[in-house]
Amino acid sequence: MTPKRSLEREEKWDVPATFVPPELIPDLPEGATVSIAQVHLSSTYFDTDRHDLLNADVSLRRRTGDTDTGWQAKLASRTEHRIEITQPLQPSSVDENVTPPESIGEILAGLGRGRTLRPIAIVRTARTLHSVHDATGTLLLELADDTVHSTAIGPTASIQAWREVEVELKQGSPKLLRRLGKQLQRAGAMPRPGSSKLTRTLELDDAVPPPIAAPIARYLHEQYLALLAGDLDLRMGNDAVHPTRVACRRLRSTLRNFAPLLADDGATGDADVDADLDADLDFDLDTEIAWYAALLGDARDAQVMRAHFRQALGDVPVELTLGAVAARIATSIDQWERDALAVLGEAMHSPRYFALLDAVEAFVEHQAAAKPPKRKQIEKLVAQAEQKYQKRLRRALRSPKDDAALHRARKAAKRARYAYEATELDGARRRIRDFKRLQTTLGEFQDAVVAKELLRKWGAATSALPDENGFTFGLLWQREDENQRRIRRALRHAG
Repeated sequence: MTPKRSLEREEKWDVPATFVPPELIPDLPEGATVSIAQVHLSSTYFDTDRHDLLNADVSLRRRTGDTDTGWQAKLASRTEHRIEITQPLQPSSVDENVTPPESIGEILAGLGRGRTLRPIAIVRTARTLHSVHDATGTLLLELADDTVHSTAIGPTASIQAWREVEVELKQGSPKLLRRLGKQLQRAGAMPRPGSSKLTRTLELDDAVPPPIAAPIARYLHEQYLALLAGDLDLRMGNDAVHPTRVACRRLRSTLRNFAPLLADDGATGDADVDADLDADLDFDLDTEIAWYAALLGDARDAQVMRAHFRQALGDVPVELTLGAVAARIATSIDQWERDALAVLGEAMHSPRYFALLDAVEAFVEHQAAAKPPKRKQIEKLVAQAEQKYQKRLRRALRSPKDDAALHRARKAAKRARYAYEATELDGARRRIRDFKRLQTTLGEFQDAVVAKELLRKWGAATSALPDENGFTFGLLWQREDENQRRIRRALRHAG
């Protein structure tokens, strides 16, 4: 069964046992009505022994009771809303401590990484539910006045009880939520942002780690979070290939740019690695990130080429488009992307992938706890990254037939840009903008390199297909070649 997805926006409030909810009608739209119902709920929360879901700001519960029953996973999102994934209970599911459904387990697989999901808490709620509808009957918001009794499941049970208020916006305006929030505060409620019944049950509300002070360590942690967000998006079928690949690139670039400052306690591997790799870098971590980035890169290249050829074909006059060129290109690229995504999906279920996520997590945690490097050390390494780019670009421009050399210069430009991103050095924003513009130009060149090879292959294949013609493929190849020459001239002039 396919789980249902929705966005959730809610606010939580601490209230005393004697709290009296405010009268809602005065601040509601004209014609609005409020209905009140008594609801009893029981939620069993699941996680790994390491609390992998909770650490990723995700919760999974099996809820029974008078309403809102079923399996529910709540995920963090890039907006102020949360993503809620739900699936109904099956008639045979009579035991509260059952295994989560496979469909939701698949979405959370990258967070749990093969570790067993077990019950960690039971929360029972006696709820007075205030439902606000507008004059047409549309549900605007719900105010839940909850009396909670919870039990943390572990070697010894920990039992708690409290009262709280939750306000969830449905189809109403955010202004309505803000007005109600002011009413609640006047009535004695205290905002409780970032808290949940689960964290309160596990007594983790006050266990929030302090912000990471060192810019490089903070940057590494941000990329790890981006990997996890990409994992969830990809498993939900969202197009997250590009941002996830960028997170991999930023991780690898930071590992390489600042290797002398990122000493790890782990032993380096003996694998044969890229000659450009700094000698004191942990080879294994770099190699594993590169493996995952390559899988993402194959799918991303197909996406880039689809957009590239869509524009290129749009610039070709109709009278010069001979044969089913667009259909041939679309069919080929669609198959390329499907194959790449299939390989990526299989890899994301492998022990190797789960081990990679564990290794990145351990590494960024190690860096967050390490002593921050000195500013002069950072400045020196950033300067080295920029010098490497300049050296590679000069070398590439001296070799007009070496497309690979210009691609290496492009990668060095990205590495230098990410070096500035990871720091808070003076002038970093300006240099980041400069490198973004340069990457756009070098990216156009590399797109032409890839496009020419595809066009050569497609054009050559037309000789065996009586209904196709190689003319337009050749025309497109020539235009790509001219574009490469133009970019080389512009780079030499700029240099």
